[in-house]
Parts: sequence; structure tokens; C-alpha cells
Amino acid sequence: MPTTAKKRINAKSKGNTFERAICKQLSLWWSNNERDDLYWRSSSSGGRSTQRAKKGQTTCNASGDIAAMDADGQDLLRVFTFELKVGYSNLDVLSLIDQNASSLLSSWFEQAESSRKAAGSLSWCLIWKRDRRQPVMMFPCEFWQFVKHLECNIEMILTQNFHVAVVGLTEFLESVTPSMVRQIISE
Repeated sequence: MPTTAKKRINAKSKGNTFERAICKQLSLWWSNNERDDLYWRSSSSGGRSTQRAKKGQTTCNASGDIAAMDADGQDLLRVFTFELKVGYSNLDVLSLIDQNASSLLSSWFEQAESSRKAAGSLSWCLIWKRDRRQPVMMFPCEFWQFVKHLECNIEMILTQNFHVAVVGLTEFLESVTPSMVRQIISE
């Protein structure tokens, strides 16, 4: 009887595919469905910016995982520096009780905060998609003050060093308009 081997998925390929899909989704949202090319994966997923920052150098439009490919996309990146994660399906809110899970999330938040500082944006945003789940957005609770009037289902995560708001990506994009984000910049 023939056996069917489970197809192994290359994690790097899965991450690249996810990053491209998020760039397209954000581009369409930011442009009111007119353009799908405003954002793309940053060079080396922000690695170039990180290496240059170690030398005290800045790198325009290269922090985090998403870069603007057009000036029309710059304002969103003035508000958020994006970090993207895919996988980690065994990790959930209850696993925060486990020190290893909490330290993994904290390391993601630290990476996002470091990228935010390098970019000079107002906040960071981590978009995470577990396997066979909808992606969620995570950002510091302090940012929530800008959009707290929205009717989103928000959860809060507390780690040792971070207080983070979590909302479904689709729910956020349906509740927050690009003009709301632009208004944050002008305040």
C-alpha cells in the first residue's frame, strides 16, 4: 500500500509569501483599492537597516519588514513600522503563562520597537499569522488611544516589558480608514 508523504513547507518561502500578501493587502487598503504596489518587502527584511544602525547610520525606508515603493505610501510608515511573523501555531494567549512563550513574544516586540526607533515612526505594528488562522495585528497599548473609539474586538497582552493591543487584521482594516491614520500624523 503506497504511503503519502506529508509535503514539507519551506518556512522561509512561507514567510516570503505571507509578506508579499500583506504588502498587497496594505497597498489596496491604503489606496482605497486603486493600487496594489505601494508596499513591498524591505531589503533583507530590515536587516540592512539593523546593520547600519549598529554603526550609527540611518537607512531611509528600510526598517522593519515593509517598505514604501511610492511616496503615496510613506504616511502609513510614518505611523507604523511593520514586523511580520508567520507560523508558531502552538503559541497562543494561554501559553503566555509559559516563560518560553512570553520571552518569544517579548523578543518580537523588542525587535519591532528597535525597528520603530530606527525608522522614527510613531508606533510599531506586528502582524502575525498562525497556520490556518486569520492574521492579527499587535501594537503598543499606548497607540490604542488614537483609535480607541473604533468598534473593534480588542484584546490586551501583558508581558514583562510590553502591554500590547491585539486585533484581527481584517477587522482593523475594515474599521480604520487611511484618512484616520493620516489624521494621527497631523495631530
